[in-house]
Amino acid sequence: MKKMKMSSLLILFILCLATSGFNEFPERPGSVLETRMTNQVAGTAPEICFGTARAFFFGTPPDMLFGTPLGVDSGTPWNIFLALTKKTLEVPEPWTAKQLMAPADLAAIITDPDVKKPVIICVGPGALIKGSLDMGPAKEKGNLEKLKQQLNKLPRDANVVIYCGCCPFEHCPNIRPAFVLLNEMKFSNAHLLNLEHNIKTDWVDKGYPQA
Repeated sequence: MKKMKMSSLLILFILCLATSGFNEFPERPGSVLETRMTNQVAGTAPEICFGTARAFFFGTPPDMLFGTPLGVDSGTPWNIFLALTKKTLEVPEPWTAKQLMAPADLAAIITDPDVKKPVIICVGPGALIKGSLDMGPAKEKGNLEKLKQQLNKLPRDANVVIYCGCCPFEHCPNIRPAFVLLNEMKFSNAHLLNLEHNIKTDWVDKGYPQA
């Protein structure tokens, strides 16, 4: 998948070359031979496109690469390139927005004696939530296998809620392998507890039910 996305950026680079003109300038004292793009209108789409593509390959902001501005505001092509690269290389999360469960909702379910409880599974360092099963950090192969064995005991339409809470989602090493496993095993009613900061801030400090 990453190779395909990198190929897309390469195609973008080639298209930029095809739609842009070039002009060589003689070598100046104390500098290397400069090659820069020339367009009749500064700041045209091909110019910005070329700036973003060449920044990708040289790893340098376009307005700094050859020491010659591209004809647009300083940093603009670089900012466009960053956004483009982030979008191109971005890997989607294994869960959807609908599969995120608010801590307040789970707490209400746990404390309501008339509501059927979901299977709550901790895939992080400590099972602090009342009634949850402790599988250990899912980043470790042995714990992920333990989780798989536990899930094999459940029907595929079981209401499963997993959580970690060691840190914010973008840094958590446990929730993704655990949720990928749920998807691979075809669980149709899987949820991830939306602990945006950590379990202390989003659960313990709010007084929600603890083990």
